[in-house]
Amino acid sequence: MKLLFRSKIVFLFSGILLTAVYSRVFGIQAPSTEKDRGDLIELLSQREKLFGQYSESLAKKSGFFGNRTKADLRLSQNRLQEIVEMDNRLIRVLNRIVDFKNFEKQNLSYEAAKNNESLDNLRSAVDTLSKQLRLKEQELYVLNQSDKALRIKYFFVLFLLPVLLILMYRKARRS
Repeated sequence: MKLLFRSKIVFLFSGILLTAVYSRVFGIQAPSTEKDRGDLIELLSQREKLFGQYSESLAKKSGFFGNRTKADLRLSQNRLQEIVEMDNRLIRVLNRIVDFKNFEKQNLSYEAAKNNESLDNLRSAVDTLSKQLRLKEQELYVLNQSDKALRIKYFFVLFLLPVLLILMYRKARRS
């Protein structure tokens, strides 16, 4: 009975361990990704403002006869340059996010391989313990059977010995 109870505890413990491992693997939080996403949203809103300013500068015509002046063209060119710089910053943030995602993916695959190895080790340990448990249960059964046979022998010896002694005493008394 104790062995059966112990085996149940081993199976329960292995289940708890597997649950903890899976929650660790699938519950990973990425704080730097959240920061990068915030940066990305901020950079996109800034780019949107810059593009609006660029559109305004294209529409601005302060020269004679409604034409654009050199200053208008330079202003448009500066706005366009700022948009290109903003795009470069956006690309850097996106590259950081992609790099982190790739790192996270590699980390998860490494963790998954490590967890699979641990699961295989745990399964082999459970198999070994199950085999040992079956062997111990068989040994216990054999011991119980031999114990019953021994009890029966003691019973006969303890009751037959006094009966034999009484019979020998009576026989000795008669003669």
